[in-house]
Amino acid sequence: GMGDGINRVLSIVLALVNCINGVLLVDEFENGLHYRVQHKLWEVIFSMANKLDVQVFATTHSNDCINTFEQLLNDDVHINDGKLIRLDNKDGKIVQVEFDPEEMRIATEQRINLR
Repeated sequence: GMGDGINRVLSIVLALVNCINGVLLVDEFENGLHYRVQHKLWEVIFSMANKLDVQVFATTHSNDCINTFEQLLNDDVHINDGKLIRLDNKDGKIVQVEFDPEEMRIATEQRINLR
């Protein structure tokens, strides 16, 4: 329910505060979060991470999550604040594929699956 989402948001915000000048790992970002809440939470994370000098790594299997992240990255204020990295398995080796905000915007518009 709604309560779960609030708990998740608060735990991420608290974790950010506890990671000043450090790194925060958020696994399965979308867990228990409604689509609209995800967008708001990304805003909070971008803002707090900048103020507190925290580098945030978030994992997801959700296209919605990637889309809300992309929307925020492409609002000009945050254009240099994030990057999507997809991990692919190529013949048993894990390789990273990076997408810049513009590539992500095009993928979102064309409904291309970046997961």
